[in-house]
Amino acid sequence: MTLKDIDGLSIYRPVQYLGAKIRTLPAIIEATDYLLGSNGTCLDLFSGSSVVSQTLHAKGLKVIGNDALRFSFLITHALISNHQLSNVEKLLSRFVNSDSELHGIEKKISAEKNAINKKDPTVLIKQNIETLMDWDKKRLNLIASLNETEKWKNTAVLLYSGTYFGFNQAKHIDLIRSKIFDLIRKKNITLYEYSLLMTALFSTISQSVFSAGKHFAQPHLIKTEKNLPFISKRIIQDRSYDVLETFKIKVKELVKIKSESKNNDSYATNENLESLVKNRKLEKIDLIYADPPYTAQQYSRFYHIPEVLSEDKFPELQLVNGKVTRGIYPVDRFKSKFCSKKTAHEAFEDIFLLSKKYDSSLILSYSLSKNSATGNERMISLDKLLDLSRKFYGKNVHLIEFAHTYRQFNNIASVVNKKEDKEIQIVCKK
Repeated sequence: MTLKDIDGLSIYRPVQYLGAKIRTLPAIIEATDYLLGSNGTCLDLFSGSSVVSQTLHAKGLKVIGNDALRFSFLITHALISNHQLSNVEKLLSRFVNSDSELHGIEKKISAEKNAINKKDPTVLIKQNIETLMDWDKKRLNLIASLNETEKWKNTAVLLYSGTYFGFNQAKHIDLIRSKIFDLIRKKNITLYEYSLLMTALFSTISQSVFSAGKHFAQPHLIKTEKNLPFISKRIIQDRSYDVLETFKIKVKELVKIKSESKNNDSYATNENLESLVKNRKLEKIDLIYADPPYTAQQYSRFYHIPEVLSEDKFPELQLVNGKVTRGIYPVDRFKSKFCSKKTAHEAFEDIFLLSKKYDSSLILSYSLSKNSATGNERMISLDKLLDLSRKFYGKNVHLIEFAHTYRQFNNIASVVNKKEDKEIQIVCKK
């Protein structure tokens, strides 16, 4: 999805992302102009879907887009780093259809295709329910029977088919991913092309995933007595996306958006905040923009599927009482210190220590929670953040409150009246 109405800039939104700063981009631009003007280097500390990094890059600033999650790093690298445009048709000619190597899946694909063609959701719903019921018994046994290479090459089919994605969709996700990794291992594509192709894959799965909000925390839970009409429409819609063709469209979109951007030595890094404070030495930083998580909701839970697909190994799965979680979470998913009341203050202080390390200005995004009963209680209060700001920046701290509000991420059954969160921007000038 390309956005062309942000201060006249063309910004690409590759995935549905929690807390994406689409509506606050004009305010971020205004604060950046106030602190830097049109020159300088900005560190986007938690780049996420890269929309802020893209915006600052498009404004002419040199940007270092950082994120602890690898899939976000790849997205940011694809959209801000120096590039040489590829022959896109030659690149896409490497991605062709093929049969799955896993026994039995083609039969499921045939039934799935027939149901989609007839727009009959009953078969798809039945596949989804049966998959969830039999997952531990059938999938764990199948996974145990395969070697590491076989498991890795069939990650999406083994873990996510029948639930998050259709069987045919999962087959093509594996096909695309395997081909991308094969190309980069053989050095047949550049790092830029690798990140561009992976970003197209992430964007494709974000569009086609069968889950609430188009995130990856859990697949839709089907309750036939409650949400059958909604689910029937949604499962046909989501399963109908042709992954291979959608992927090719996304690649062309990304190449086009990059053709409109200029190289200015912006780049991406894949570090956690503690490493940046204590170990990693970057160049001179004039401004840090930080939009960290504020609630107990770990981003790695909402985006564990693109994170798993970005790795060259098959994940070890988290087990609870001997069974896999409904979300199919890996055991080693990243846990942010910002998402715990015990460690949040230390984590936020690290942001200020980093800004002190580089003698940089700081823009810190924050959102107020009107109703903590929604599950979005903040791990640190605005007052404590302002205390930290004044400790490091003295009187050079400005608070900007936005007139608009954001919806919290809840399913329909969890909606709470007057739950909107007000967006705040803390601007600290060096």
